[in-house]
Amino acid sequence: MAFKAVLLSIFAVTMTSTATLAQAADSKENRDKLLSNPVIRQNVLEGAADSGVIVEHPCASMDYVARPTVFIYEALDFDEEGFATKGAWKETIDAKGCGMTRILNVAVIVEGPRKLHFATIFPGNTHAGVKLQEDTLDYAIDAALKAGGAREKDCKVHYIKDTQYLGDDGPPAPTTTLAPWHELWTIETCKYVYLVPMKFRPTPDRIDFNADTASIKIGPRGAI
Repeated sequence: MAFKAVLLSIFAVTMTSTATLAQAADSKENRDKLLSNPVIRQNVLEGAADSGVIVEHPCASMDYVARPTVFIYEALDFDEEGFATKGAWKETIDAKGCGMTRILNVAVIVEGPRKLHFATIFPGNTHAGVKLQEDTLDYAIDAALKAGGAREKDCKVHYIKDTQYLGDDGPPAPTTTLAPWHELWTIETCKYVYLVPMKFRPTPDRIDFNADTASIKIGPRGAI
């Protein structure tokens, strides 16, 4: 995953009322200004272009369009001057060009007033958050390579090409609000593509995961 820190100069909005309704309105105004800031918009699109699937399949005519809604990982808080002090969200970008259509994602994490981190995260529609993606990346790639044996012993190219959320596996456990779910991850290497079924089981303090190694499918790069 690629990370980048950016210092922002965002127009401040001074809160003039302490009434609950006025606070909500000010918070929405702050959020709208933050999300529409041109520096953020530029860095989100640049982060999408840094996705492994784009780097490995370059296309000079690729068109990037950010979706109008974002997924909030952590609620945004603002100081009295209107600067974000806490929060994180995910931006989803549709990329089209050279016969390809990709769903790309960029996480934006507030590190403090005027300071954001941008992270290029897994493409596709995985339900795994940023930390869970970090925890599973090496595991999923290792499972794919072990399933492939020694066919690519010297290959240094391993990245997540796509993720597909395939549905929940029953209701949440009594001790958690998240239902277990499963996905299909596409991992590309130098010469091959691996389709890796991934299962996730939320617990009160973590999310367990495992790959269904017996069901991994392997094909030549470009074939699947």
